[in-house]
Amino acid sequence: MTSWDEVLRPAFVQQWLQWLDESSTAHVFFHPSLVRAWVETYLPLCDIRPFFVVGTCGDSIAFLPLVLWRRNWKNAWQRLLVPAGYSDFDYHDPVFSGAKPGKELAADFWNALCEYLPGKMRFDCFTVDGVRQLAAGQGIGWVEDGYCPLTDLAKFKKPEEFLPWLKSSLRGDLRRQLRRIEEVGGLATVTYGNNQVEEALLELPAFLEAHSYRWPGAYKAPRFHENLVRQGLPSGLVSFRVIRIGGVSAAWHLGFRFHRCFYSYMPAMNEKFASMSPGKIMMLYRYEQSIAEGDKVFDHLRGAEDYKEDWSTNKQVVWRFSMRGNDAFGSVRNMFVDRVKPFFAK
Repeated sequence: MTSWDEVLRPAFVQQWLQWLDESSTAHVFFHPSLVRAWVETYLPLCDIRPFFVVGTCGDSIAFLPLVLWRRNWKNAWQRLLVPAGYSDFDYHDPVFSGAKPGKELAADFWNALCEYLPGKMRFDCFTVDGVRQLAAGQGIGWVEDGYCPLTDLAKFKKPEEFLPWLKSSLRGDLRRQLRRIEEVGGLATVTYGNNQVEEALLELPAFLEAHSYRWPGAYKAPRFHENLVRQGLPSGLVSFRVIRIGGVSAAWHLGFRFHRCFYSYMPAMNEKFASMSPGKIMMLYRYEQSIAEGDKVFDHLRGAEDYKEDWSTNKQVVWRFSMRGNDAFGSVRNMFVDRVKPFFAK
């Protein structure tokens, strides 16, 4: 599928949703609502064209939404084939609808894809990151690309069982800070519902400003988070919550909920309240809410932030796969992006 009208038409979106529902390994980042939010953000900014791959793989349907990104002159017009969502989303595993994919099935998919792509389109570099499946890391082109901390929530039957499970130092700090907050005016939380898009959008500027203060190097495409809220909140995928202390916003959290997994996407804290640790309190409330709503996994996604170690029990390794095209001019463009451009940047 190579046109946006084709991949976003209602009939195909319904089929897309069915594949996700029938998949035991599907993740939220290939949900059509989030993909659409990403596409609507980047179409005005750069030249991206869909190349959605759908094929039979054993007893399953394999689906991988790719885009061909023709980069600008600063990147030698490199033709980069990447998954929808690219660097803004954490996972890019193909969706296998039907039989649960084992190592052999997933390996067959990747091998077939690498044989299929060069004959179907011209690209300079094909890159997929955030792959968690068993076949990842098998063969040429795969490299380990970090890990995602996560917590198994199945052991918790009630939300109140979570706090006593935490390390004593973290548990004591949370209780101490909650007492301090009560002394200065108390704490209130707001979780925006499916029909509160406009209210949530009013909170976005302060949230994004606080996030940029903490992570100044993190790129935020114009209107991307607005599009996430507009597309994801009504469908129940996006969960946006704010903590207020004395009536002032002190911490925010934007996450996703899908197939009984909560994805902790973007936390932020008002630095004026740093001494009261509202970010930690927000994380506690997020965990308790996930347990109450029956989630089985709390996923902190990619990123090596130290705080994740205090809240998680396991680590999920993720992999990156890269393959070069067979065009001579493409090799020149790749060399410019990989070697020449970084040299001049230094």
